[in-house]
Amino acid sequence: MMKRNLKINLDVIKDDEEENVPKEGLCEDGVRVGSLLVSSQGLTTSQGASYVLSLDDLVLVREEEGGFLGRGSSGSVRRAIHRVTGQAVALKEIKVTSQAHLSEIRRELETLHASGTRPSSQLVDFYGAFSHEGSVFIAVECLDGSLDELPKPVPLPVLSRITHGILLGLFYLHRTRHLIHRDLKPNNVLFNLQTGAVKISDFGVSSYLECTKGDANSFVGTVTYMSPERLKGEIYSYSADIWSLGLVIAELAVGACPYSGLRGE
Repeated sequence: MMKRNLKINLDVIKDDEEENVPKEGLCEDGVRVGSLLVSSQGLTTSQGASYVLSLDDLVLVREEEGGFLGRGSSGSVRRAIHRVTGQAVALKEIKVTSQAHLSEIRRELETLHASGTRPSSQLVDFYGAFSHEGSVFIAVECLDGSLDELPKPVPLPVLSRITHGILLGLFYLHRTRHLIHRDLKPNNVLFNLQTGAVKISDFGVSSYLECTKGDANSFVGTVTYMSPERLKGEIYSYSADIWSLGLVIAELAVGACPYSGLRGE
């Protein structure tokens, strides 16, 4: 199994921020985000947990062979092959050019690392991260596609299974991790054609709540799938993710987003 090759000395990361954490940003050893250090040789936490992974461990698949998986505002996602195991991974690059990018890296890595210590089968598996030439690369499970790529409308039995899988993932994020995803949309839910499983991905704009009755008020994510309270700039909680899920289900069921006129990031 690939995870056995890539993960060592894995401890549980704390939800609360560590005191006296060094300043975030590029440093001599790589990129520091919160209590995490991402170097050219992998990811290390202040608790001593580490994921050993570097660019030399991977072979990037050429674009003409299906190597390009997507592009976002902060970087691209490529398919790569682990040299030792032969397993395919999705390699997400985030360029470290702003505080917003550092925050995205921190949220993504904290969620993925913590999920690795208390795994959920409804979240993408995390294989490690490393820095290279001013960017952070995050390696996660490579699946067959996103819900956005499915032929629509989706048959009811398939839609029921998809909905169940996403709800299990949100239950884990909300109840175990105390996280709001904040950007749940078809592009961020991936599927496995062989097993029919769906997995939530892309935690770069997720947010912690101090408790299960907490609130948040940041305006991040994709406008199309935002709940009314988020669009109005009001406080919101876990129910914002449920609203987004409802829009995803409606889009899969009828073949078009209910609020297609709002499409945009």
